[in-house]
Amino acid sequence: MAGLSRVGHIVWKEAARLLPDNPYLQFHFAGVQLALGEYDEDDEGWKRYRWFYDIPGTGNQQIRPTFPEWNGEPVTGCQFLLVGKQGRGDEIQFLRFANWLHSQEATVDVLVSESISCLANSMTSIRTVFTTIPPGPYTYWCHMLRMPEHVKLDLEMLPVAMPYLSATPDKQHQWKTYIDAMSLSGTNAKNKSIGLV
Repeated sequence: MAGLSRVGHIVWKEAARLLPDNPYLQFHFAGVQLALGEYDEDDEGWKRYRWFYDIPGTGNQQIRPTFPEWNGEPVTGCQFLLVGKQGRGDEIQFLRFANWLHSQEATVDVLVSESISCLANSMTSIRTVFTTIPPGPYTYWCHMLRMPEHVKLDLEMLPVAMPYLSATPDKQHQWKTYIDAMSLSGTNAKNKSIGLV
C-alpha cells in the first residue's frame, strides 16, 4: 500500500462508488483507506471494513448471537460479548479491545477459536472465555473487527492496550526449562540465538 498513488486511490474510490454492493471490492477499498490513514468518520475506513462479514465463505455469517449487537452505545455496567472467530492473527490482535471495554466498566466475555482460548484466558480484563456461543444474556455483543469503527479508533488511541497477553506460569516454566537445557547441553550454546515471533 505504501506505493499507492493518488490516481490509484481515486480509481478504488470510483470502483467502490460504482459497485456499492460488492463485498470484495468494498472490503479491499477499506484496506486501502486504512493503509492511507483514513480512519475518521468522514473517510469511512473502519466503517467500510464491516464488509468483511458479507464476503462469502468467511464463516462469520452464522456467528450472530441473538442478543443486541453493539453499535457504539455507552457500555458502562453492561454484560458484553466480544466475538472473534475470524483469522487467528486477527483474534490475537483484536483481543486488546477487551481491555478498552473493561476500562469503560463493562463486564467482558469473549468468544474465540479454541487455539486462541489460552491466550484470552491470560487477560485480566476478560471474565470468561468461550469457544462456542454462550447462552447469555448479554447487554451487547460485537464482532472484534467492528470494534475500531465503534470506538472511533485513530492513531492517537493506539496501541489501545500493551501488554495485553501473557503466558501461563506452566508455559513459562516449560520454556525456561527447555532453554536452560539447551544452554547446558554444551553444543555450541554460546553461538545460539533465540527468536520469538
